This record gives sequence, C-alpha cells and structure tokens, in this order.
Amino acid sequence: MRTAWLATILAACSGGAAKPAGPIDNKGGASTTNESFPKDVVVIRACNDTTYDFATFQYYDYEGPVTSVPAGACTAWHTVPKSERAYGYTYAKFTIAGAELIIQPIDYMGETPLAPGRWSYGITIIDLKQKRADIKARREAD
Repeated sequence: MRTAWLATILAACSGGAAKPAGPIDNKGGASTTNESFPKDVVVIRACNDTTYDFATFQYYDYEGPVTSVPAGACTAWHTVPKSERAYGYTYAKFTIAGAELIIQPIDYMGETPLAPGRWSYGITIIDLKQKRADIKARREAD
C-alpha cells in the first residue's frame, strides 16, 4: 500500500546560507541539451515552475556555484549516486522576495524509487503568503 507523503513547509529562521544548486539551465521544461548519461542511472534537476525568482536555492543533496534560480529556469543535471535513492518528491529550500520556504518530506516509507532516466523536480507555489509550495518529479525524454 502506497503511503501518502506529507511535505511540511516551514518558515525557517536559520541564519545559514542555502547550499547552491548547480549551474542554471535557462531552457526549463524538457531537456533540449545533448548531454549523455548512462542509461542505468537516475539523473535529476530542479525546475522553478513559478513566476518568482528564487534568490537562494537548495534541493536534494547537491552543491554547486549557483545561489539563485530564475523563474522558469532549471538547475543543471546531477547523477544520483547508485548508493542513494531519489523519489517522486524531495527536500527543497528556497527564498522568494526574502521569504524562506522549505519543502520537507517526512519519510519515503512505501514509496518506489525513481527508475533510471532523467527526472525534473518541478517546484510550484500553492500560496506564497502562507509559504506553501509543492515539488513533484516528472520524467524527461532521454
């Protein structure tokens, strides 16, 4: 039985800077790059599917030189190490106009890991005033 997930959006007050997300792919949406990845690995990126610029951004567990993701843009692709798993939703922390939003999965119990291939985590805003957002993985063409 699939366990429903719960993501809690928290208004964090930490003074630390967010980890950068990696280089930006301003194309957004489905991949239009000629990047080649092995067929047996999971490759992920995050896409800002909102109309707001993310001043700072962090997701999953990756670091890179970028600290912002413009509206409609995506981060670079990252290969998930074979010793780790990625799921249909993940942790994300970002700042919009000074407001920090956190999507925090409670657990992945009962969830199926993503199959090998390219996956984009689309981030949308449900209610900015209440700091509510959503993140969902979508399969991209290989």
